[in-house]
This record gives sequence, structure tokens and C-alpha cells, in this order.
Amino acid sequence: MRGWRLWRAVALALCLLAGAGTVAGAQERIQSSILVIEQDRLFLETWLGAQLIEDVDAQSRALALENREIERTLIEEEQALTTSRPTMTPEAFREAADAFDARVNRIRSAQDAKSQALIEQREQARAQFLELVLPILGGLLSDYGAYVFLDPRQVFLSDDRINVTDEAISRIDATFTEPGEAEAQTPPTPE
Repeated sequence: MRGWRLWRAVALALCLLAGAGTVAGAQERIQSSILVIEQDRLFLETWLGAQLIEDVDAQSRALALENREIERTLIEEEQALTTSRPTMTPEAFREAADAFDARVNRIRSAQDAKSQALIEQREQARAQFLELVLPILGGLLSDYGAYVFLDPRQVFLSDDRINVTDEAISRIDATFTEPGEAEAQTPPTPE
């Protein structure tokens, strides 16, 4: 019985949203106090977001290549150590194995630190992006007569007309680029 009440409440809420009216424009817009916006798409699919994250992505790819090369080298060293084991005394082998393990741990710590730094750079780029586009998003809220944006991952069910991600991307790109001039513009450098 509780499930039925939940579905009934959801259906009623959708009916209220659908009946709230539309705003005049090229596309039918629902007038709603709640809008849905996909933050990941907003960041990744706008010119500004792509520019802010381009350097971090290049560094991530370089780190991945570096990690593969380090892994290949360490595998070769481990195989050489294993191959030379029969010719070594147990003490000498233990000393060489311990030195190898210590080296692996140092390398792992250094690579983990590089990876963490890239994660922090990505978060800083995302925060800078949100700071730069906040006025545009505020205008979008105002145009729709809305009060809040929700991420679709937090929404169980909604009318697609309240998802304004595509419009937000268009507005951000129109603000930060001109058609054909994307190469000429440079976004502010992440701090």
C-alpha cells in the first residue's frame, strides 16, 4: 500500500509540474521552480570546461604512459632478480629483494602523489569553471522562474522539459566563444 501512495505522489507532482505553464520561446519551456542540470556534461561538453581541463587530461595521459613504462621496467628487474636467485646466497638474495621492494614502495608513493595532485588540479579546474559560469546559470534560473538546480542523479523521475543542460551548454559556449574563434580565446588560467 505504501508503494501505491509513493507512486501516486510522484504522479501528482509530475502533473503539477506539467500544468505549471510554459514560458514563451523557440522551444516549449516548462515554468518550474526546480530545474535539472547535468553537471558533468556541463563541464565536459562546453568549450570553457574542455579548455580548463585540457592540461590536466594531458598530464593524466602522460602519467599513465609513465606508469606503464615503470611497470614494464620493474617486471624486468623482478624477473632478473628471480633468474639470478640460484646463483646468490640466501642472505644476498634477501638483501637484493628487500632493496627491490623498498624501491617499488618509493616509486608507488611518488606515482600516487602525482595522481593525487592531478585529482586536485581537476577539482580546482571544476571549481573555477563553476565560478565563471555561475552568472550564466543564475540567468537561466531567472529565465525559467526557477529557484534551484538538481543533478539528475538526485532525481527519481522528472519531466524532460526541466532538464536545461543543453541550453546551459549553449549559453556558456556563446559567452566564452564565438563560432570559429574558439582557438583565439583563452580561458583564465586555473590557480
